[in-house]
Amino acid sequence: MITALNGTTLKGFGPLERTPTPADTDLASRFEQMLWCELLTHTGLEKSLTAAGGEDVSAFARYVIEAIARDLSEKHPLGLGERAAGATQTEGV
Repeated sequence: MITALNGTTLKGFGPLERTPTPADTDLASRFEQMLWCELLTHTGLEKSLTAAGGEDVSAFARYVIEAIARDLSEKHPLGLGERAAGATQTEGV
């Protein structure tokens, strides 16, 4: 419900309120993991893990970074995943 400048109340406008679904929670969790993964990659962790060279080492390094990112997102969430999921929950009509 929105109140106009002249005091008129308009019904049917404004944010939709709904409870988060498991899909929303999963989306928030995956977003946090992706963000941590990118942060770790940009700090040079992937480069330091692949210094020995080789395609196999590169694939393993990516796996290690994703595992670290998953652990960090569970134990030290930044809260951005919940904000992103909350933004999709409160879309205006």
